Amino acid sequence: MAATGNTTPPLTVGFLGAGAIAELHRRAFDDVPGIRLGGFYEPDPERRAAREKDWQVPAYPSADALVGDPRIDAVYVLSPVEHHEAQAMLVLEAGKPLFVEKPVAPTPDAIARIAAVARRRNVFCMPGHNYVYDPALAPVRDALAAGEFGRVYTVAIHYAIRHDEALAARYPGVLEQVVPHHLYTLRFLGEEPVRVAAMTTSLHYRRITQDDQVGLLVECRSGALGLLFASMAADDWSADPWTFGIKILGEKGSVGYTWRTAVVNRPRGTHPQAYLPFEATFAHEARFFLQACRGERAVPLSTLEDAVLVEATILAARRAATEGRTVAVEVPRAADIPS
Repeated sequence: MAATGNTTPPLTVGFLGAGAIAELHRRAFDDVPGIRLGGFYEPDPERRAAREKDWQVPAYPSADALVGDPRIDAVYVLSPVEHHEAQAMLVLEAGKPLFVEKPVAPTPDAIARIAAVARRRNVFCMPGHNYVYDPALAPVRDALAAGEFGRVYTVAIHYAIRHDEALAARYPGVLEQVVPHHLYTLRFLGEEPVRVAAMTTSLHYRRITQDDQVGLLVECRSGALGLLFASMAADDWSADPWTFGIKILGEKGSVGYTWRTAVVNRPRGTHPQAYLPFEATFAHEARFFLQACRGERAVPLSTLEDAVLVEATILAARRAATEGRTVAVEVPRAADIPS
């Protein structure tokens, strides 16, 4: 195994799942000295063969085989969400640092169970949420925490990137697929959802019934309003595009952030264009994970506790959209979580 610098060997990571998001994580490793992909497990035979050829690392016959290999130091769970809890438990019980792509699990209770095992086994567990690892957001968060903007009135987060029907069919809908990022970001910026109203549409698909747009009005504990919008129905080619952006309106100032500061006309992952600030967040996230595994970091920028709150808010938003009313966000108490 080649050394990084003079003495420290690279952190060898195994992937559970080898879909589009796995390719973005693998590419990020190219930009982070000290972390490398050592192998992967992928149940789809066609994808498994293609990835083994492209990535030049071995495909394992099972998740157990990958996790049990002593040459694998840490694991990224990148599989469909219905497999996350079982695979996360497998990794945690093996005592290996764990990265779990969003959503961490389908329910708040399942995420809380993962968190309980991570605490019991004293294993670092990091939810995958790359957006907030952009260094450009760190001074915004710090200024908000220091009260530089005064009272925050509104946090608006928007996403508009068209996904064709074949791609969208792989996802549960834009609420469950995209809005978790918005909510993690809202939490990172210091706000806590307590009540939500929501509406969805399904306008541009011919066969599938998933929602392609969603709008959330979020009441935060601070009193601020969150205006969250996500669309897989349409791109935004206007002068001030909603591709992905954040607006914060405060008593003493405001914030604007966007991925459109640098765009390359090539596809990457599930996006038809390459948004360079978005792509770079995967490397920043991987660097943070590496530092945590080496004891240089302790708390992820998005925690498992945040993940519980995010999933509880998603469930409340789905209920709000279905029932046509506002719904309180109910986070399970630790005492109510089965061990």
